[in-house]
Amino acid sequence: PVMYPPAPVLCFKTPEVPDDMAQLVAWGSCLPADPNRIILKKVVLTGQLYAIHKRQAVVRFMFHNEEDVEWFKPIELTTRYGHHGHIRQPLGTHGHMKCQFSNALQSDDKVYMSLYKRVYPKWTTIPCSWIGALEQMYDVPSLEVTHTPAVMDEDVGPS
Repeated sequence: PVMYPPAPVLCFKTPEVPDDMAQLVAWGSCLPADPNRIILKKVVLTGQLYAIHKRQAVVRFMFHNEEDVEWFKPIELTTRYGHHGHIRQPLGTHGHMKCQFSNALQSDDKVYMSLYKRVYPKWTTIPCSWIGALEQMYDVPSLEVTHTPAVMDEDVGPS
């Protein structure tokens, strides 16, 4: 069915026992259709400061080889205390790297690299065994498809 915002949405947890009632776990409303909306997944890599000299530092435990350091070189680094920086060069073959930051660092600081990936919404058509009980309980019109559209056997295209 087509729904126009702001349509209410109720999310139920599937019961583990078939005779149990579904549990309401979330509610909200639909967002309007927007072709420019993008869903992103964020992953944060962390590293430890190994050696600090004012604004420069050697970071370890973020990567395990120098090829990864070179690959992620253009991405900005941040620290727990809000300093920004970038990777200057890899050191050795075990993933250590030399980094330059905006301000002097402290020895108890951590280094973070945020990575983003576009994800697409999951499309599922799994039938729910308990949907009929909910419809009767809340007096909702049936959501199940009661008929299937007829398929024409003839070719309807131009002759």
